[in-house]
Amino acid sequence: MGCFSNAATRILALVSLLGCMAATAWADTYSSQILSDHPAGYWRLGEPIGSTTAVDSSGNQQNGTYYGGVILGIAGALTSSTDTAAQFDPTFDRIEAELHTQYLLAYAPDPPPAPGSYRHIEVRLAPGYGGLGWTVRARAGYFAHREAAHP
Repeated sequence: MGCFSNAATRILALVSLLGCMAATAWADTYSSQILSDHPAGYWRLGEPIGSTTAVDSSGNQQNGTYYGGVILGIAGALTSSTDTAAQFDPTFDRIEAELHTQYLLAYAPDPPPAPGSYRHIEVRLAPGYGGLGWTVRARAGYFAHREAAHP
């Protein structure tokens, strides 16, 4: 029987192997799905320890450069995969936290602006919310599309 001495061990080994194959297939499917959208860049961040280049997997050769506190070669998201990941400096934790608390506001001006005209925007917090540590980051305005709007 080799290294599988009983039926239970053979079944567990088969389940483990199938799980590994499923995780690998999922990772391949995910990557294929990303690439089917023809992104300008796709960085998997799985370079080996000591690398300074973040390789672009899109085929567009938009390689990046690792700077500062990046740790390469840490365990990836799939425990059954040998793919590795990158861990970034704690500075990026704050950026990540801010990205998770962003809101996007949109509006449609009425009447529509004249093509190419400038529209002023002002975004303010309701009284009391500024004291919660919230910050508004918005541009002061925008230029309307040069083409006439279609209803």
